[in-house]
Amino acid sequence: MLGRLCSRSLLNAAPFAVRRALCAEKLPPRPSSVTMAQKGVRYDGPVVRSGNVLQKACATEGCTKKAISPTDYCSAHGGGKRCVAEGCNKGAVGSTDRCSAHGGGTRCAADGCNTGAVGSTDYCISHGGGKRCAVEGCNKRAKGSTDYCIAHGGGKRCAVDGCNKGAQGPTDYCTTHGGGTRCVAEGCNKGAVGPTDYCIAHGGGKRCAADGCNKGAVGSTDYCSAHGG
Repeated sequence: MLGRLCSRSLLNAAPFAVRRALCAEKLPPRPSSVTMAQKGVRYDGPVVRSGNVLQKACATEGCTKKAISPTDYCSAHGGGKRCVAEGCNKGAVGSTDRCSAHGGGTRCAADGCNTGAVGSTDYCISHGGGKRCAVEGCNKRAKGSTDYCIAHGGGKRCAVDGCNKGAQGPTDYCTTHGGGTRCVAEGCNKGAVGPTDYCIAHGGGKRCAADGCNKGAVGSTDYCSAHGG
């Protein structure tokens, strides 16, 4: 009788605790934060929850993203397929062979824009794609798994004691304390700006739109400080 009860679809749809109480000897142990089964293979190690599923976590200490099969790391830490563009080690996006910066994945639907679309949206960050900051009046992108942009406390913070700036890229530090990509100009250790390999002083980032001016544009404006940015 107990066997017939445990096989009924109605009972199987009941909460786990109820099924466990009635059919203890017929149910496997519930997956924990340290043990789970993946494709029939027992796995003892760190896991992360994705919806109702426990998945293998990235092997990098302190990282809470899921590992990309068959590697032990998330895309940010070298896991999964890499971009085929020469000199690029970023993760390839979707079914393509390139990262977003080199044309992989879905492109932004905004007219004339070829930047990669973000998340499940059809637009890049500049055109409103991705999750936005939850602070009223702020339209910047929310960082990581948080609901806020860097300026409003979202994302990973700098590991230097007393610093509350956002950590850059896969590093644990803000740009001021050595995090993120550094300028490739000889002898320069400033942070590289945007998708470029240089700091503002060495030509990196967006330049001032004023005719004949090559200074760096300030913030989200198109001009340097001298020209109203």
